[in-house]
Amino acid sequence: MIRARQRVDLENLAQHGITGDILEIPHADYRYRVSVSRKDWAGYLSTYATDMRYSNFKNTLPHDDHDRHDAYFRCWSVMNNWQK
Repeated sequence: MIRARQRVDLENLAQHGITGDILEIPHADYRYRVSVSRKDWAGYLSTYATDMRYSNFKNTLPHDDHDRHDAYFRCWSVMNNWQK
């Protein structure tokens, strides 16, 4: 089970061969879910890890997705404060 807070994140997996019916559970902690085989998921993760070519994840976020950027920054800030 792959879980996501935004449907588009699961939809985007289709371009990498990860497909399935997206289940929406409005009041769940992760609203969107899709079931895939472990083999398919492991293959995707392996390919993604070996093809990764960025040095800073935050710089890969779309510039026009302000809500996502703000959410990630808030998470980063909380974890940064926790490590201190």
